[in-house]
Amino acid sequence: MHGKGKEMDEAFESIKPRMKGFSKFLGDKKFFIGDQVTVVDFAMAESMDLKTHINPTFLDEWANLKGLMTSVFNLPWVKQYRASDRFN
Repeated sequence: MHGKGKEMDEAFESIKPRMKGFSKFLGDKKFFIGDQVTVVDFAMAESMDLKTHINPTFLDEWANLKGLMTSVFNLPWVKQYRASDRFN
């Protein structure tokens, strides 16, 4: 695991049950409530992005959550913002 030691490893392990629940709820939908993006999808995408910066393999167990993050970040206006100087 990437990060700083035992505490980081424990933190990532402690959120796995919640991630499993989110994955189950998402199922095969593009976004949490279907085809319509909501604020919840943005919050999850940002949270997962942060986690994958710390641990790049964190979402490997949940392909559908990785897909949700990709779907949010590939929305044209989100993609444009993330590529701008304002984001970085």
